[in-house]
Amino acid sequence: MHRALDRLRAGVEDLHIAHGASDASDWISISISIGAALCQPTLQMTPESLIEAADRQLYVAKAGGRNRVCVTEVALDH
Repeated sequence: MHRALDRLRAGVEDLHIAHGASDASDWISISISIGAALCQPTLQMTPESLIEAADRQLYVAKAGGRNRVCVTEVALDH
């Protein structure tokens, strides 16, 4: 999965869409960060738990410098 998500991230970067709100330079382009969580479903798990885990990974990606993919496999018991 990480490889597929990284291809998606690179594909957006390769579009070279100009960042219209930036005054810094014409070469600054749009990029994305992706956070994902994988798990083996259980009866006790809630969809919100998986979304929260993915959201945490998105913040890890952004904190790591943006324009990156962070994926984790989690054991959710609630």
